[in-house]
Amino acid sequence: MKKITVLIMILLTISCKNNKNKPSFNEDGKKQISLKEIDSFLTSQAVKDSLNGVILIADNDEVLFKKAYGFKDLSHTEKHSLESKIGLASMPKMFTAIAIIKLAESGEIKLNNTVGNYLPEIKNQFLKDSVTIRQLLSHTSGLGNYWDYTNESDQEDLDKLYHLIVMNDSLKSHRKFRYSNSGFIVLGKIIESVSKVPYNEFVENNILTPLSMNNTQSVLPDGGSSSTVDDLMKFSKALRNFELISKSDFDEMITKQSDANYGLGFQLNDKNDKEIYGHPGGYFEENTILGVASAMDIIDNRYTVIVLTNRNPSMGGVNARNYILNDLTKQLSE
Repeated sequence: MKKITVLIMILLTISCKNNKNKPSFNEDGKKQISLKEIDSFLTSQAVKDSLNGVILIADNDEVLFKKAYGFKDLSHTEKHSLESKIGLASMPKMFTAIAIIKLAESGEIKLNNTVGNYLPEIKNQFLKDSVTIRQLLSHTSGLGNYWDYTNESDQEDLDKLYHLIVMNDSLKSHRKFRYSNSGFIVLGKIIESVSKVPYNEFVENNILTPLSMNNTQSVLPDGGSSSTVDDLMKFSKALRNFELISKSDFDEMITKQSDANYGLGFQLNDKNDKEIYGHPGGYFEENTILGVASAMDIIDNRYTVIVLTNRNPSMGGVNARNYILNDLTKQLSE
């Protein structure tokens, strides 16, 4: 009898170990994910003052994880909260791209038309006759970045930036991927020319207000806005459910347009055989660790990861994003 009891206990122990290693599933048959290691990593980064911001992880529309870490300021007097508004840097390129596609859906823009069709006053013949809307959206236009030939004082005014870009005579054919903030400034002026309203007003009327993104401000077509994780979650939901544009058009936006992992205004990624789309944003301020290292990523059109931090990219924001994406995609692939 004693031998039988011992044998049963051994079998139960083995069974428990095997069950522990088996993945658990939701009612819809998809895997449940564990966030313990992610939480532990993020906490360790915050303790070292390497993570200052807010993180959100969601499964479809269900928020699984939302935490604030660290401080808004360098003197550590004001803690981040779940409602913290944090810079987005280049992330609003997604807003600009969606705005362009909405105009394309209404028949007012064709992606393969050149810039001159919508900005006929341009004197630069290369930009006017050789660069298409698609090339601007996919960073294959050859326009480069305006900060190479503008002053910092010029970089906060759309009209002034646009004038300096179109007057730049160094533009040349460059059909390979080359990240271009200048291209998105031109897209902003095209939106204004076609819609007859200022860029910010068009984005507010067609994206931010319909989605009740009341804590998001639009600044320039290439970036510079600020937002909260809750507002960006609303944007994620709209993208995943094709609320802003049709599924067929959005599928084209998240399809590679060149040899780079970039579509039409969206960065593309592939980790552990899982497809990811979204956009990061980052910048640093001189002589300080303040800046922005933020991102929104959507895995398999289901899981949303939002990282908003107000420290420069050399700090913990980039590490947090990479760790979360690697951990989640690895779990989902097992």
